[in-house]
Amino acid sequence: MIEKFRKYLESESVSENTVNIYVSDIVQFLKFFKDKFDEEIIELEHILVTEYIKELKNQSVKAVTINRKVAALNKYNQFLIEEGIQEDIVIKPKDYIKLQPKLTAPYSPSEKEILKLKLIAKDNKRDLAIITTFANGGVRVSELIHIEINDLNFESKSITIRGKGNKVRMILMADVMYDALQDYLEERKQNGTLDKNKYLFIGRQEVEKNKPLHRSTINAILDKYENLLNIYIYPHVLRDYFCTEAHNKRALTEVQIAALAGHNSLNTTRKYIKLQQKDLLEGVNKI
Repeated sequence: MIEKFRKYLESESVSENTVNIYVSDIVQFLKFFKDKFDEEIIELEHILVTEYIKELKNQSVKAVTINRKVAALNKYNQFLIEEGIQEDIVIKPKDYIKLQPKLTAPYSPSEKEILKLKLIAKDNKRDLAIITTFANGGVRVSELIHIEINDLNFESKSITIRGKGNKVRMILMADVMYDALQDYLEERKQNGTLDKNKYLFIGRQEVEKNKPLHRSTINAILDKYENLLNIYIYPHVLRDYFCTEAHNKRALTEVQIAALAGHNSLNTTRKYIKLQQKDLLEGVNKI
């Protein structure tokens, strides 16, 4: 049943990362009731969901994590209906925990830290191109690894991005990004890999397989520089940087940031463009 659920999620154009997380959440849910009541759950019932949420709260699981698990259960509920196993949606809006909006934005590295990161990566053209595409393009890791060489248009300084739910959008190459990508592709041309793999970012293992770089390799690359610089570096942090800097420098409007970052809602964009805590402290100290 779990493998069928996985295929169901994949058919819904859910990202690979979300598929893995939701499948893991459902496996944990089913295991919880098997261990506690020694019974297999066939249909979802609301009382089972509330019992599970209660247990998660008792374990001091974060509210945002509980909400994600409820979202996974909701998807599983929809899957069971499609399979003809049950008829109704039992997950209710009240099952989600209401979260207080945060006043400050998530952590975002400073411009100085990003410059240091680019300087230390400058001798590795692929790594520099990856970092620059994250920080100056605002892409998700799942989007970055699936960029194909043909998606790049150097004449218009644009890149076609395939986002969540197979939605296609266009991002623009800042000059620093344009130069980094040109240098990287020239290196691939010189080492003979340009015509061997259609994907933009590849490693030695992917050259002959015509496959993209795996997201775990991206994480390993960033981990390497994180250790060298002793700053927190993760794909989403670099994406946060793009949104935050675009707003703080008044380079782009909220609508423009949302369009380039692939946000479906301006509320998502606003999570990244709220004031950093240090800015708030400077403000209250002036009162």
